[in-house]
Amino acid sequence: MAIMNRLKTETAADHKRLESYPYFAALAEHKLPLECYVNQLKALAIIHGVLESALAEAVCESVASVWNDSLRKLPLLSCKLSPGLSPEPKLQDI
Repeated sequence: MAIMNRLKTETAADHKRLESYPYFAALAEHKLPLECYVNQLKALAIIHGVLESALAEAVCESVASVWNDSLRKLPLLSCKLSPGLSPEPKLQDI
């Protein structure tokens, strides 16, 4: 998927910069309280829920050419937040 490789390449410097911030360094080193980790997952779930819903409903051919349900991250985030949750959660379940 060429667009995903391009996105990864073109945002690499931004990712590197973010990873150098104290919060993300502590997150990577498992030094944050569990509450911080849970809140990070909740925030990501909201973002992914909104974005993935919009992508799934998009009628634009260029979006449809790169997006498919196998790229969804919300089910993974939801399972981390609520291990007993069904594999296809709705945003309001989080």
